[in-house]
Amino acid sequence: MNVKVSISENKSLKLALRDVKKSFDKERLKTIRNQFLLFSEQFGQQWGISHSYMYI
Repeated sequence: MNVKVSISENKSLKLALRDVKKSFDKERLKTIRNQFLLFSEQFGQQWGISHSYMYI
């Protein structure tokens, strides 16, 4: 999964950091991952997806 956060040069650093933290909220990412895994079950598959959270 890709998590994208846009940071424009006109945006304050405080707001940019808030957006990054919000995007990488562990519960939010866990919910997205679970939705993705439930989707695979509709097709009779079980996708074993490991996860690593990183900011590049």
